[in-house]
Amino acid sequence: MAKLIEEEPPVKRRRMTLNILMLPDDLLLNCLARISRLHYPTISLVSKKFRSILTSSELYQTRTLLGRTESCLYVCLSVHNDSKPLRWFTLCRIPNSPRKVLVPVSSPHQSFPEFWPAVALVGTNVYVIGGLINKIASSSVMVMDCRSHTWSEAPSMLVPRQSPFVCVLDGKIYVVGSQYDQTSWMEVLDTKTGNWEFVPGPSEEICKKGTKYQCIGYGGKVYVKAERGDTYELNRGRWRRGPSFIDRVGFDSSFCVIDNVLYRWYSCLIDWYDSEENLWGTVKGLKGLVPLNSGYIHAKVANHGGKMVILWEEKVCVNKLHQETKIWCAEITIERRQKEMWGTPDQFEVVLSTTNERFDQLSHVFSATL
Repeated sequence: MAKLIEEEPPVKRRRMTLNILMLPDDLLLNCLARISRLHYPTISLVSKKFRSILTSSELYQTRTLLGRTESCLYVCLSVHNDSKPLRWFTLCRIPNSPRKVLVPVSSPHQSFPEFWPAVALVGTNVYVIGGLINKIASSSVMVMDCRSHTWSEAPSMLVPRQSPFVCVLDGKIYVVGSQYDQTSWMEVLDTKTGNWEFVPGPSEEICKKGTKYQCIGYGGKVYVKAERGDTYELNRGRWRRGPSFIDRVGFDSSFCVIDNVLYRWYSCLIDWYDSEENLWGTVKGLKGLVPLNSGYIHAKVANHGGKMVILWEEKVCVNKLHQETKIWCAEITIERRQKEMWGTPDQFEVVLSTTNERFDQLSHVFSATL
């Protein structure tokens, strides 16, 4: 009898799968909408019908109505000398395991920048802007819908930019760089209307100073720091000198905003800036976190459902000729204690390992609500 009981579950599972597939589409959609999106890559392997539903706009409308939306992490890695120089991944859960891993996301078949495009997230769409295509500066804009992982073309920029820098504020994408004329130095895309327009730069002198910038959208303002020069802020169409905190920004910095506080990862430290109270400092309580103590300096941060995620690289020698690259991911809860910010690491783990010698670096990290 015990042996018969042990043999029943596989049969039941097969019957259950068949029964689920026989459900009406609207009922099946309602069921799938209640499941965490971390499991979608695995569920999509069940059948073509499941894959079709999981990429439908109706599914995400239902998730919103049911209050089942969640933050989904997207990671972009750059690869040298490859037909797909930007590789996209999303974080998912390993079946029957608490561990998470990065799984590949489709790349577009159209012409794609080989070098230096800017990347921005607005809502559920990732925008890839400018860069070099066939060694020529491009004005093209490609968009990935994070819900279906499909790519499309968006309206092109007004001028080509070979290495633009971007930030997002109130659903608009501000693009700066690769143009030295004050009138075309910056342009902005209204993602709701699809219209581009120029934003005059602070001054002709400033526009000619740098080829590298940091561009940050925060607190209703756009901050731009030139490679050689001061920081300027754009507020209601007017430029003025920016705060000293932004002046201290390094060009390998990574930023995110959580609860109206700006966080910056730079040189193995996480600093914060509250523009409303004009306070800044260093996040405390993270001494045990690997990248802050071991010299792994290339990292990216993002707001992931109100928590901070940090992704960083580790290079491990496999033998004298080859090395393995590991991508680590840490999730941190941030807490304000009077005039200080404290962080508590909830977990960290390796989410990707590769021995691909063409792998260059961790390029972009975003978290979309889906």
